[in-house]
Amino acid sequence: MKKLTVFLAMVFSFVFCLSCLVSISYAQSKEDAVKMVNDAINYIKTNGKEKAYKDITDGKVLKKGDLYVFALTSDYYIVAHGANPKLLGKPMEKLKDSNGKFFFKEMVDKALKNGEGWTDYTWTNPVTKKIEPKTTYTKKLDDKTVVGCGIYKK
Repeated sequence: MKKLTVFLAMVFSFVFCLSCLVSISYAQSKEDAVKMVNDAINYIKTNGKEKAYKDITDGKVLKKGDLYVFALTSDYYIVAHGANPKLLGKPMEKLKDSNGKFFFKEMVDKALKNGEGWTDYTWTNPVTKKIEPKTTYTKKLDDKTVVGCGIYKK
């Protein structure tokens, strides 16, 4: 009986530690988001928009846990999205978060005006499937496109 108790305690400890490691692996930082956007811009410039957008949307590149990239046009249409391909070609200018904020419009406008920027809003986390607070970094790719990557605030 004592051996069984010790064994179960070890199994519980292992599962608990493993779940902590999985949580940590999904916890991203602002620096991770900036790096992902810069990597995406380099990937797009190297491979061309058509191939890069397809690879991003297919999840073949630039995706790690709840970290993914997306690209928006200056008229607020999604041209690549690493977590939700159903958004491709959709107009996002009038999309509001759960607090009524036009966050996609803000992202695009900030990046096109200032070259880059951060936007706070709420969004569905593709890993947890829950609406969570998020901040997204967007950067100007060219005069008509911005690339973004956000992190969920833990």
